[in-house]
Amino acid sequence: MGWHHRVAAQFWGFIWLLSFPAAIALAIWVWWVWGVVVFVVGQMVGKATKSSIMDSVVVQAIEDEKFFEKALATGTILVQARGEG
Repeated sequence: MGWHHRVAAQFWGFIWLLSFPAAIALAIWVWWVWGVVVFVVGQMVGKATKSSIMDSVVVQAIEDEKFFEKALATGTILVQARGEG
């Protein structure tokens, strides 16, 4: 995975992590609706980041045979035949 993917994943992961205390603070001191909005958006950011990281790993595995072998050996990528669960 390229360095720019790692930096982006760390940045958005940090934003996701900050969304929890921000949601609580907004719900207490500003307006509870803003707390709910920030919490929901934070959850969406977390899911999008995870999906993006998984896509980046798959693309890297397709492009780099050494990375694929290492990811397969460590269990990062699981290969199944078509039609299996």
